Amino acid sequence: MRHASPTIAIGLLVATPILLWLGMVRPLVGAFDGRFGSVETSLLLDQQQAIGARRPGLLAEQEVLRGAAPDLAEFLTGANPSLAAAALQSRLTSLIKASGGSVTSTEALVLPDEEGFRRAGVRSKMTIQQDILPVLLAAIEGGRPQLFLSALSIKVAPNNALSLSFDMFGYLPPELP
Repeated sequence: MRHASPTIAIGLLVATPILLWLGMVRPLVGAFDGRFGSVETSLLLDQQQAIGARRPGLLAEQEVLRGAAPDLAEFLTGANPSLAAAALQSRLTSLIKASGGSVTSTEALVLPDEEGFRRAGVRSKMTIQQDILPVLLAAIEGGRPQLFLSALSIKVAPNNALSLSFDMFGYLPPELP
């Protein structure tokens, strides 16, 4: 009996595992990949559909929040309390001079934040005529932005005049995240 060539034996030895891989293992791996791939795709699709279902509610909530946003006209303008205080000084000086009064002094106040809101203010001393007092106070507290007075002191001066001193402050808009 003649022995087969070693080349054929080595070829069969290499070909057998390759044929087994191509014929049996590879189709099984492909089937599992297909099954798990479709499950993964199905899970992603379910997640996207859940996100899409939340969209109308989120849009409605966004509109409610936009409606609840503060009216910025009620707040002082200025990038920081110092700039806002300078604008307050200018406004107050204009109001007093327009009413025929005179400003004795004004100074910016450093005020602590109040419940998360930054404040800016000025301390002012002035002399005005008695009949101007209600008009001046209405112009300060009734205008926009909202301003508040504290530490109001009124003294009668000669010539039917009043010597006033008070602290005036307002709030800067909340910082948005």
